[in-house]
Amino acid sequence: MYADDLLLLSASVEGLQRMLDVCKAVSVEVEMEFNCKKCSCTIVGPASHNTISDMKLGEDVISWSGDFKYLGIHFFTGKCRSVDTHMIKSKFFATCNCIFGNMNCLSDLVKLSMIEAYGLPILLFATAALKMSHH
Repeated sequence: MYADDLLLLSASVEGLQRMLDVCKAVSVEVEMEFNCKKCSCTIVGPASHNTISDMKLGEDVISWSGDFKYLGIHFFTGKCRSVDTHMIKSKFFATCNCIFGNMNCLSDLVKLSMIEAYGLPILLFATAALKMSHH
């Protein structure tokens, strides 16, 4: 759980449904509502091609999907999981272009400090959710 983003991981569909049931019970107790329109379920691994009934959060339905966003990162699922970092890179490059394009009168050291202050957090946000590789 991170702020208002919740990710449930389960090794089985039954286990996931039990977790959703607990979420619903707790949400009723603390008077919190889930927006099931923003929720989805996904499978990673060999079972990803199976057809599975939609999950339930109380009376609401949560459908299965081949992708999801978590902490601004777009994940694609199936037999293997993959990550689309294009949007993060685009935001970083836009920040750098803004700094370089509007700060011509500043020294290179100040520009680098600005990139560190404004660009680096964009690149590092949610990296805990990623497995970095050498590809």
